Amino acid sequence: MKARPNIFVIEDNPFVQDLIEFRLKKKLKCIISKFSNSEDAFVRMKVSKPDLIVLDHQLDKYDKGAKDGLKFLQELKSSGAKIPTIVLSGQTDKMVAVELIRKGAIDYVSKDSDEFLKKIEKSVVKAINLMKLKGNCDSQRIIKQRFFKRASFIVLGATISLALVWLVSLTLG
Repeated sequence: MKARPNIFVIEDNPFVQDLIEFRLKKKLKCIISKFSNSEDAFVRMKVSKPDLIVLDHQLDKYDKGAKDGLKFLQELKSSGAKIPTIVLSGQTDKMVAVELIRKGAIDYVSKDSDEFLKKIEKSVVKAINLMKLKGNCDSQRIIKQRFFKRASFIVLGATISLALVWLVSLTLG
């Protein structure tokens, strides 16, 4: 992951977009790209893949033809992109949260909470820390693979050398 995380905020309310942007930039020094619908976010993903997405569940409040967060998650999953996504919603129905998590969201934050910005920040920080940890694990796995690959070449080289010594001793011997 890059030093400055690239976060897409997909939220149809410009005021909420700005609140989230201000809070996350202040805490994380990250790059924020804001979208009022998921279609624009998908277009941008072809050019610049985000490290994390903060997604509003109900994106069709202002634009009735817009896809909601659940459809976005389904399309994201079917595209093969594995981008951690935190979903926001004004709904308090726990079954909505369960369904969104089941469809691939890593967290669900209710906008009805007085401290929803603090909860978003906490969820984003947790997700970024997990991505850094995963990145470190991936790096260690790659280092181990390279080490064992080199080690196997050394063993193979030593085996060939011993075989050559044995052949030479047979022919001279």
